[in-house]
Amino acid sequence: MAAGDRTLDVLYVQVGRVDSYFRNSASWQWWPNMPPAKAYWALWRYEAPARPAEAQIAVIAGDFLMRRAEAAARGQTIIGLQLDYDCPAGDLTEYASFLDKLGKALPDGTKISITALLDWFRPGTQVRDLLAHTSEFVPQFYDAAPSGEGLKRAIAEPIDAARWGPVLNSFGVPYRLGISAFGRILYIHQGSAQAYRDLTPLDVLGRPELKSTSIERTPAGEQRSVMRVERPIALNYWTLERGDQVELIMPTRDSVRAGYDAAQKMGGYCAGIIFFRWPTARESLVLNPAQTLSWITHAAIPSSPPKIEFEEGDCAAVCCSDIQLRISDRLPERAVAFGIRSSRPLEYFLPNPRIKSRITVTGPSSIRLDLPAFHGAGFLYLGRAVTLDPAEFTVREEK
Repeated sequence: MAAGDRTLDVLYVQVGRVDSYFRNSASWQWWPNMPPAKAYWALWRYEAPARPAEAQIAVIAGDFLMRRAEAAARGQTIIGLQLDYDCPAGDLTEYASFLDKLGKALPDGTKISITALLDWFRPGTQVRDLLAHTSEFVPQFYDAAPSGEGLKRAIAEPIDAARWGPVLNSFGVPYRLGISAFGRILYIHQGSAQAYRDLTPLDVLGRPELKSTSIERTPAGEQRSVMRVERPIALNYWTLERGDQVELIMPTRDSVRAGYDAAQKMGGYCAGIIFFRWPTARESLVLNPAQTLSWITHAAIPSSPPKIEFEEGDCAAVCCSDIQLRISDRLPERAVAFGIRSSRPLEYFLPNPRIKSRITVTGPSSIRLDLPAFHGAGFLYLGRAVTLDPAEFTVREEK
């Protein structure tokens, strides 16, 4: 789970949401297989255009008590409730009133945390009155640029501790810096950016229809790979036209470490950092906790060797096996290669069309898979191997 099997200090767990459908909040049970942490926050996310409203308070307060009891039954401690709401800076007074009423509806001693947009801290806002109703706040140092501009240039925001430390410490409220640990794939058409939610780096890196035009670092140290569409290509629901652009933005050791180092210099009320976010099993653009912790502690990532899984196919006259590869490091900083060997000679191999250009038959019973840096693949179907007799398959990472 983490570098050196370290227990996390705190984990923020979304257990509820408010959106245009669930106007008065919906929540779900505490997950039984929660990763280990010393403490937890139960989080409610507001999805635009939903806004805090008094009718939600009783629902959220009641659901919070149920989630806290469920966690306690598993020996886990929920120390407070967090609201993740991107409140417009002009509405902070209204938000403060909501937090005041929510706090009174919760049991005495319940902590309240909120996420915070960076533009709240410009002169003339009511952020000080808002933070007076919180036990903690989390300024989000990602996606801080104006809409559109931020999508095209970067995700993470550089953190100047000399500038931000005095500002954030002036409120006398503990805070944690929100740091980006996720990437994004963008489609740029006539100056307008659209984020893909269901593509992986393998879907765009090395495609013959896409020509790499630059690989650069953003101001915060992320890697930004820019590709130009040379001929029309279909990527899921969009057809990209010649001259369009695809951008892949990924966190790096430098971007993660820079956020961590900035937190060390904040002093005052800075209580640490929060990495957003914990990846689901199939996500390809989010750092896993082990990699994140290894980058900030300079520890080696506990690596598991690659594993081959294969299932017998329905072939009559020959033996065939569908081969899948499990890779522990989904976001390596360099290109990697894997050698797969069959215990029997291959009659032929039918590669997965998605990665056909990355597979080479290197011998009578062996194939090679080449993957680029930041490939994002943790579980990859390679294709079907056909042999005359039943075969076993092994894999090793090539040096």
